[in-house]
Amino acid sequence: MKSLNVVPGATISPAVSENATPPATLTRPLLLTMAAACGLAIANLYYNQPLLPQIARYFHVSERQVGVLPMLTQAGFAVGVFLLAPLGDTLERRRLILVMLALVTVSLVLAALSPNMLCLSVASLAIGITSVISTQVLPFAVQLGRPEERGKTVGSIASAMLIGVLLSRTLSGAVGEAFGWRVMYGVASVLMVGLALVLNALLPPSQPTATLPYRKLIRSMWDLTKEHAVLREATLNGMLLYGALSAFWATLVFLVESPAYHYGETVAGMFGLVGALGALGAPITGRLADKRSPRTLVGFAAVAMLVGFLVLWGFGTH
Repeated sequence: MKSLNVVPGATISPAVSENATPPATLTRPLLLTMAAACGLAIANLYYNQPLLPQIARYFHVSERQVGVLPMLTQAGFAVGVFLLAPLGDTLERRRLILVMLALVTVSLVLAALSPNMLCLSVASLAIGITSVISTQVLPFAVQLGRPEERGKTVGSIASAMLIGVLLSRTLSGAVGEAFGWRVMYGVASVLMVGLALVLNALLPPSQPTATLPYRKLIRSMWDLTKEHAVLREATLNGMLLYGALSAFWATLVFLVESPAYHYGETVAGMFGLVGALGALGAPITGRLADKRSPRTLVGFAAVAMLVGFLVLWGFGTH
């Protein structure tokens, strides 16, 4: 194994065999569709962040209490990646993707109809667990594409996912401020239904690439982690970088609504537009990772994030 491309919210499961890859059938329209699917699915994890002050006021809870919602969503996503992502190796991916879309739609509807914080907390956890569609779509796209274009394929889907992450806050802030937080969850559920209809029509069937029992499949991930130092390094880097970004976005809305700024959800969400510009460079990053050391690119990203946090620390309230 020469390198591992790790993208937030996406995994290449251990049992996938490169020799099992079928003839290339990944057309550009299909790649764009699969990229859009990943972007829309991953967006479900972030709709609640610009809405936190509004939800806190609605249920009469503190900022600390409402801050549990994004934590539960992210924790649910981690559980989903660990328990559900490996199923793509033993089950037909197209059907699995559609089942996951149905489950996340139900979770979003539950959030929209939540009568109290407890129900919304359970719904947030369920949204996280069931929003792991990208962990099936990305390896599916890699299997359908040409091996020499793997970096380009991963980069294209990573770009869509990052744009989904960032623009989800822009959409959520605007819809939430105009119509309320419940409407945003309703809009998200409608988007998932539409996505399911499109993928049902366009995705080709797939063949499972492994016959391991589920218990052994889960264990194989632990064995893979012990065996490959590069995977442990990539996992640690991803955890730290992703954790830092999550801490920033989950608290940004409280800062912009504070007496220092007096802005609302729409302005908080518009910060995603700035970040989306950087996401457009993900395909370039994917190609650079194919030609140069991924460690160099990760190091550059970590330094850039550190500089950004230092600037916010010193000048964030001025």
